Amino acid sequence: MQKEVYVNRAAIEELKRNINNSDIVKEDDVIWQLERHLDRHELETVLHDEHISFKALEIDLLIEINNS
Repeated sequence: MQKEVYVNRAAIEELKRNINNSDIVKEDDVIWQLERHLDRHELETVLHDEHISFKALEIDLLIEINNS
C-alpha cells in the first residue's frame, strides 16, 4: 500500500531544517533488518543535490526501540 501526503510550505521547511541539522544523511540503512517484518515505511526526500530514501520498520513496541 502506498500513501501520499501533501503538506504546506512551513511543514516542508521544518522537515528540511530537521534533516539538515541531523546526521541522518550520513547513516546507512544497509544494516537495518528490514526482512524480519513485512510492515515498513519509506520516506523519500530530495534535499539540494541529494536524493535520499529512508526505510524503517514499523515499530510495535517501545521495548523494540530499547533493545535495538
